[in-house]
Amino acid sequence: MSEVYSIEPKTHGKVIIYTSLGELEIHLFSNECPEACRNFIQHCLNNYYNKNEFFRVIPRFLIQTGDHTNTGLHNEYAFSSPFKNEYNSRLKFLYTGCLSFANLNIDKPSNGSQFFITLDKAEYLNNKNTLFGKVAKHSIYNLLKFNNIKTNKHDKPIEDIPYIEYVKIIENPFHHLVPSINYEYNTKNQNVKDKNEYLNKTKKKKEQNLLSFDYDQEISDDSETFFRGDKDQTVKQKNVSSYDKFGNVEDNKGEDDKGEDIILPYNLVHKVLIKTKKMLEENIKSSVINLDMSKKSKDTKLIILGDVHGQLHDVLWLFNRFGIPSSTNIYIFNGDIADRGENATEIFILLFIFKLSCNDSVIINRGNHECSYMNEVYGFYNEGT
Repeated sequence: MSEVYSIEPKTHGKVIIYTSLGELEIHLFSNECPEACRNFIQHCLNNYYNKNEFFRVIPRFLIQTGDHTNTGLHNEYAFSSPFKNEYNSRLKFLYTGCLSFANLNIDKPSNGSQFFITLDKAEYLNNKNTLFGKVAKHSIYNLLKFNNIKTNKHDKPIEDIPYIEYVKIIENPFHHLVPSINYEYNTKNQNVKDKNEYLNKTKKKKEQNLLSFDYDQEISDDSETFFRGDKDQTVKQKNVSSYDKFGNVEDNKGEDDKGEDIILPYNLVHKVLIKTKKMLEENIKSSVINLDMSKKSKDTKLIILGDVHGQLHDVLWLFNRFGIPSSTNIYIFNGDIADRGENATEIFILLFIFKLSCNDSVIINRGNHECSYMNEVYGFYNEGT
């Protein structure tokens, strides 16, 4: 840790985020990430973050907030447009308490109001998200309390939802900034109205896509409205319609359903995976490792994804954005796919279904983080990684 701080630049700017679990003292890297810090300070001046809930909590990974409607569907800009990522070789996700904006596209400006704070080191986020601040001093212990928050399978807190009470600017590195709007008086009723209007709008459009989220019609190649933060996708919806060829799979639970944690014993999980291996051996004759793109159509896309870490929503977001695996959509999943996360089993099932149906369009390499009992039976993995 001492080595981390020895190479890290000095901070300029300080705010305190008062949460329901205690205060978080934030120090800003305003010289290295001026655009991100300027937008963050402007939101603080506007009281935008007051009463914001932490709608996404993943223990030992991150907490996410920054939507004043508390739905996770809004990503408002402090100024007239979103801003692009800012990277610095001396700023890395090497410790607990890194402050970063969530984004949709690392290549296009898509940062707005939503931000996350890491609960552990997360080096796979380097050069994907803007690290513009950190939790400092003893307030780090308040941050660690978030590891005890109970969540549902969508990483949403289900009781005693933590929230931001208010934010106080202690040291403003941008003296010219002044409040432009006051969000403090937004009522809870208005937040519910915004949420209901959005859900009603998307419900009517839901059946138009094979593989879709509740917000699928809002996403396009030029979309800058929704955003990633995790590893990277931020917005998570319950109702996901699956590929029609394999039946209509849909989660019909109500939005307020808390659900229950289901823990399967090792021997039962092992039996399920052994059965899956046999199915794969019967249906898959070989794995495609070498691709000759010269034989493919000029419209063929090669989509490479690594470090999924059980985040089903990231995989579905890619399918929704680029299309499901096909002769013109070749997917390479480069390891570390189901080693953790709430939806590791779902990812496993989804990928092997596509592997069975379009073998040449789905390539899956083994990572170095898959848990041992899954490695024993992952017969459809290439051994390349």
